[in-house]
Amino acid sequence: MNGAFAFVPRTRYALVMSSRLRRRWPERHSSRIARPFSQTWGSSTRRPRCPVGPGSNQSSDPPEGNPLIGYWKLNVLERYAKFDGRARRAEYWWFWLANLIVLIGLSILGRITAVFLILYFVYAVALIVPSLAVAVRRLHDTDKSGWFLLIALIPCVGSIIVIVFLATDSTRGSNQYGVSEKYPTG
Repeated sequence: MNGAFAFVPRTRYALVMSSRLRRRWPERHSSRIARPFSQTWGSSTRRPRCPVGPGSNQSSDPPEGNPLIGYWKLNVLERYAKFDGRARRAEYWWFWLANLIVLIGLSILGRITAVFLILYFVYAVALIVPSLAVAVRRLHDTDKSGWFLLIALIPCVGSIIVIVFLATDSTRGSNQYGVSEKYPTG
């Protein structure tokens, strides 16, 4: 008996128990197989949704599916020029990574033909407003004003300071910019 299962003892008890488990498995788990995940486990296992600010339709749950695409769509399509409220670290950095990947891809393709170079510049210009908006919301999440982005204009150290502000964890509870998505109760 060679292979990965050579260490398993082949006793009569082990064989009887494994055959019993195989026979009873469909009976015990058939109710979970036929239903979708949300109905099987219920919504009680998920974190409760909380509003982010008064009258806001934002929720604390991350976008469904791939976070790279989900946060990009959330920031570019749904919150294009929304400078009020708060944005979690994941929202900011996934958005930043998605834009970096697209811009690198367009710049590589731009070396092949001029059409992609034009697309590169159009995409970069179209991202100015949503990039500023998500950065301001990210600073709001750390209880800082959006004007702190101007610190990046200080040569050498300014951009490092802003990166530290953007990478800092959220403030707990509410602040003047709304309720924290990560720590709603503080």
